[in-house]
Amino acid sequence: MDLSSSPAKSRSEASDAQLAARRFPYEHVTPEECRTEVGKINNPDYVGSLHKRAWHSKNSYSLCYATWIGERDEDSQVDRNVPLFSDANWWARMTVTFHTYVGMSQKAANPTRARNGPSGMNSRQIGVRITIDEINVQASNWEKRTFKIGLGETGCKATFVDTDGVTKPLGDGKETTVDRWRGNPVFDIVLSVPENSMSTSPDKGNTCSIYPGIKYTQNPELPDNYQVLNPDYQGKKWNPTFLCDSADWIKAYTGGCILGTIRPVFVLDGNQKKVEQSAAHWLKALYEPGNTDPDKGTAKLIPGRFDWANPGCDGPGGALCLHRTRNQTTINNNRAVSIPKCRQLWPGYSGHCDEFPFASTLEGAANPKYDYSIKTIKASDNCSSGSRTSVFYQRHRIRDNFPFWVNIIPKGQTKPVGEAPGIVVTDPTPEELPELGTTVCTIDGLGAYALGPEPQ
Repeated sequence: MDLSSSPAKSRSEASDAQLAARRFPYEHVTPEECRTEVGKINNPDYVGSLHKRAWHSKNSYSLCYATWIGERDEDSQVDRNVPLFSDANWWARMTVTFHTYVGMSQKAANPTRARNGPSGMNSRQIGVRITIDEINVQASNWEKRTFKIGLGETGCKATFVDTDGVTKPLGDGKETTVDRWRGNPVFDIVLSVPENSMSTSPDKGNTCSIYPGIKYTQNPELPDNYQVLNPDYQGKKWNPTFLCDSADWIKAYTGGCILGTIRPVFVLDGNQKKVEQSAAHWLKALYEPGNTDPDKGTAKLIPGRFDWANPGCDGPGGALCLHRTRNQTTINNNRAVSIPKCRQLWPGYSGHCDEFPFASTLEGAANPKYDYSIKTIKASDNCSSGSRTSVFYQRHRIRDNFPFWVNIIPKGQTKPVGEAPGIVVTDPTPEELPELGTTVCTIDGLGAYALGPEPQ
């Protein structure tokens, strides 16, 4: 039985997704997409292995789970490696999607309203949808079996709107019978993340972690009584965490939440003429560092390249991803190394001195632990790639010391190198343009608008 088989997406869902994509590129994961991606992860034995890996983290704004649930005979031996369909009395397919949002512009009438979000949602809330379909019952008396789905949330409050229209706390989970899901296969929950009143940071950042699970409330056997969706990793529980903040220096979006357990990937498309020189330079810096200036022909370690083996940034050489900084001294120190070197190598050059890693990162040219790359490129190209760096920082709420990766779609190709799971950064949408201030461009293309005030 294929995890990805499902009814076609409704016309209204498709329309909503297209509208959101035009206005803000959340690219939220859909239940159908989640089932397909989780199935890919678990091939070739995706029925038996779904209990080992049931989640898919698409990007900064989406997380999902997809798995088969059900119960075997209470007196049978439980073996998670045996396909559930071989001896279960009932089974069904469960998909859980988590969608985060950012707020409106600070100039909007209701600035904390979730941009392109469901009605009533604000920027420090996370929308959760549980879908149960493909219900199969082998004996009619099992249709009345009860089970409970909980999110195991910490640091946030879970609520739902009951059938009487009243908002109620989720408590330890949603409990119902198998047959009740047939007529109402969708259940929506809202996770609200409060501002951190104890923090000295003006960003008021706070976290919400989840530990989803299914409890079969009528099953007395402990091994088959409770099924958790988060796996163990090297002896430790893997619990996804969402980060929500109210940083007032991010002018375009008043508050927002992102998935904190992945590192966002900034993808620049080398097929776009505006940034083709920047993309070619960054591509070489990431994948051919020894063929870049300065010190061409030597072994160089330039961080920032996405690595499937080290998605958490930690590698043998230390932190291999990049970390943003708004500290003006650090930024100036990086520029004080790269720009004079450009002048030394290319006296009287025209255009801009493009550096990688960016001056707005802790791994910039002044960092003694890493190498860097420089190249002179057209000023317009440098300004365009700098503008998109700003857009990436603000859309993904990349605050001080936050890690991220960079990848490139090489010119003439359609996918990022290694098919990194990032979002291609484009020019701001019309509604973003006034707040992002992309008409400003400095010597490195970034501009002060991308930095915000220096953190205290």
